[in-house]
Amino acid sequence: MSIDSSDLFALRVLSRPVVTADGIVIVTNWLDQASNSYHSAISYHAHGTVTALGHDHHHDNAPQLGPDHETLAFLSRDAAGHSQVFTQPLHGGPAVQRTWLTNGVTRFLWHATGDGWWLQTTQPDAAAADWPHAAHLTRLHYRANGHGLRLENVRHELWYQGTAPTNHRRLYTTTADITLAAASGDAQLLLTREAETGHTVHTEAFWFDPQSQTKTPLDVGLPRGQFRVLDLSPDDAHVLLVGNPKTAPDWFTDTLYVYDRQTGQTQELLTDHDLEIGNSVISDTQLNGSGIPAYWADARTIVFTTTYHGASRLFRVTLDGQPELITTEPGTITDFAVGPHGLAYVLSQHTHPSRLFHATDLVVDPNAAWVAAKHPVAPSLFQITREGETIDGFYYPPATATAGHPALLSIHGGPHSAYGNSYMQEFQIETSAGYGVIALNPRGSASYGNHFLTAIYGHYGSTDYQDLMAGVDAALAAHPEINARRLFATGGSYGGFMANWLVTHTDRFAAIISERAIANWVSFFGTSDLGFYYTPREHRAEFAADWSQAATWWRHSPLAYVQNAKTPLLLVHSENDYRVPIEQAEQFYVALKHVGSPVDFLRFPASDHDLSRTGLPNLRVERLESELAWLAQHDLKEN
Repeated sequence: MSIDSSDLFALRVLSRPVVTADGIVIVTNWLDQASNSYHSAISYHAHGTVTALGHDHHHDNAPQLGPDHETLAFLSRDAAGHSQVFTQPLHGGPAVQRTWLTNGVTRFLWHATGDGWWLQTTQPDAAAADWPHAAHLTRLHYRANGHGLRLENVRHELWYQGTAPTNHRRLYTTTADITLAAASGDAQLLLTREAETGHTVHTEAFWFDPQSQTKTPLDVGLPRGQFRVLDLSPDDAHVLLVGNPKTAPDWFTDTLYVYDRQTGQTQELLTDHDLEIGNSVISDTQLNGSGIPAYWADARTIVFTTTYHGASRLFRVTLDGQPELITTEPGTITDFAVGPHGLAYVLSQHTHPSRLFHATDLVVDPNAAWVAAKHPVAPSLFQITREGETIDGFYYPPATATAGHPALLSIHGGPHSAYGNSYMQEFQIETSAGYGVIALNPRGSASYGNHFLTAIYGHYGSTDYQDLMAGVDAALAAHPEINARRLFATGGSYGGFMANWLVTHTDRFAAIISERAIANWVSFFGTSDLGFYYTPREHRAEFAADWSQAATWWRHSPLAYVQNAKTPLLLVHSENDYRVPIEQAEQFYVALKHVGSPVDFLRFPASDHDLSRTGLPNLRVERLESELAWLAQHDLKEN
């Protein structure tokens, strides 16, 4: 059976596992067609039985096990649609609402006694509710994709809520964009916030004492000053951090640190290991993940994920030991949990969207029947060697392969991410439509070590372009059933930049789709939410007061070569994209029209940079169907 855009609504994706003494709590996520929204529900898997937990079973999320190991706290919506904390016994009983904050709860943590919760909320400027007002901005990082303007008159508040509804109090109010990162057993709250010095952004952390209202800075001493607090050890003695370990400009990969609260010293773990912390493998079906790459398993042991050669794995490491591989099952770990009662993780593979494992045991496969009926296509791995580097490629054949079929080069975003052993719904839809899909990891991709990842610095449009073209040649040689005259390309974000580069540097493709793409690095520097640091870093051309380095950025811009464009192009962009603002597509569209090169423009409202992954469901469907229809219009259909 073929797979089409409607199958987006059939898939169930698992996230945020919680391991208990008897089983595993898991969140199931899906796209709901009727409401055109995303839903989530919580269930408990124990002793071979499944118990539905939660409040409304459509918006239940972020489960946390209480100190008694018998009570679950989670977020769900109140009658007004605001996110509030609810609790529920694991082994039966109704969900009980515990918070009533006017604007809802953005983050919560259990109090160590189990008698209450630490809460974080955001309060907008009350004056802005009646009439429009100007936004007075002073920060360099003044907006963010998926968020919008980072308004400086918004109040971020910390609260305490006890089990009695009336037992609540506001603890702290600030206009700084803080994050409630951890809470110790002695009721100290660890907070982080983004700060700026000149044109650099760094992280600050401090302990906050709710009783004395005092703040104590936490100087973790990282060279670049950018980090995340991940977890507090069970004995409260150590803080687990992830951050960049090097001051050298050619070091990108983050690593793990442990801060000792008693000595005030920070220890870098994994100093002799080039391990990429976290999961960088691309997927368009992973929803509502925790985003946390490492946890304490006990007071001296940490479990963490790494990305390696197009897959992700779990390791453990002690404070004085070497990393030890835990999981060997091929695939991509999209979320996990670890604690006194063991390890649970969610695994995505080429042909299996999402499965839950407890140690080595499969607990639940929510898509088993769908996979059995639809038969997703598995790719074959091929490799090329260029300039001493091995480039991985994956070829997904059409679901029904025929001689002379078309093929689609898909270029991933990032560029510091990777294609790999993870389910891609878009690829399955394309193969069902009769296309072979060529997915490559050129230099700049994640999962092959820091040297490979940073090899693209200063070489956009050269090293990466040559890797991609060599990969296409290798795919065509290995699969002569592909018709080279029916070759297409598509890419988003960095992949969209490269799609624009292809349009202006080669005529090998019958047509190209460019999504959320960079066309002009000079304007991207000042309009993107991260352009101010991303552009100088990636092009090894630091900003100068006289803009002398802008010439380098322009040389790496597809817009500079627009006069060479002849290949039909479809530009796809979101109106609210702050990562790659839509002005990039507008510039390229007008320039292509001006030189007479064929181009169409597809603009999506109410969408940001993540349309293809977390956008409104109806727009995700429209995007896929529109692109397939456009490709069909430009297919020679030769055999």
